Amino acid sequence: MVRSGPAFLVCVLGCSGEESPDDGTMDGADDTDSDGPVPPGSDNPYQGLVAVASGVLGPPVRSLTVVPSNTIASAYFYTNEGEVSDCTDRPIGHNCFVHSCTLSQPGTTVLFGAGTIDFGGLTQTIQLLEQPDHSYLQFLDFVSPSYFTPGTDVTVSAGGGDVPAFGATVVAPDQNLPIVDPPAPTAEQEPVPLDTDRRVEWAATSRGKVTVRIVKLDGADYGTMLSCSRLATPLINEVVIPLSQVHEFNSGAAAEQIFYTSDVRVTAGQFSVLFELRSPVVTPAGDPYFDRPLLLQSGS
Repeated sequence: MVRSGPAFLVCVLGCSGEESPDDGTMDGADDTDSDGPVPPGSDNPYQGLVAVASGVLGPPVRSLTVVPSNTIASAYFYTNEGEVSDCTDRPIGHNCFVHSCTLSQPGTTVLFGAGTIDFGGLTQTIQLLEQPDHSYLQFLDFVSPSYFTPGTDVTVSAGGGDVPAFGATVVAPDQNLPIVDPPAPTAEQEPVPLDTDRRVEWAATSRGKVTVRIVKLDGADYGTMLSCSRLATPLINEVVIPLSQVHEFNSGAAAEQIFYTSDVRVTAGQFSVLFELRSPVVTPAGDPYFDRPLLLQSGS
């Protein structure tokens, strides 16, 4: 049995630069981390997210909201019933794509449950329980250090319900990703010319995926997103953001977000479910690296 919730914005879970759902029908892993994102434009309207963010000031569900917590675990399974939208995904090279949507008819969010969700391979126990409305209360720990050890396997298993039982495994990313360039963001909007490419550099690391995305926050292109991802290795420590090739952006306010993750997508019946571990993004001094406010400009 499903319950209806409030109307939901287009592309809440699927617009973060992770792998897109596989169209297969067998339960199990579809794909793992790859060097570069696969656009989220999938014909599958049934989506799910199970995430553990450890040491991160912010929830694993993609959001600009800041929640001061050492570890957050959450789960969410939904479809937007009755929604009519026209979405396009345009790849730019191997590492980037532009996602834009026009919402002509908003839908109603319908939640689904997958039963009790358990995690393995963490340093402490986390269990998420399905609520009567098929939502899941977030697990919050404001005191303990990281719940996962870099390089170890972390598993998730769901007992099943409206969403069939499923399981998945990812390798935990390194702890903390120091962003070397650009410097730590401030509250002031940074002027960024749209005819100039942008470079993001991080300290060399041995495991994890870095995703940089720029999301438009106003104007007719509100919600349009440029996303670039690369697997971080001791030899790969930067990504170029090709703003000069993005004709979908107009001038105005935007936000630059940087995520450091390990993730995998699995198919559970008709649902495409992302299992994600997220590690902190920090400054070279170890301070939290927050979303950067940008002011996109038509030219330099």
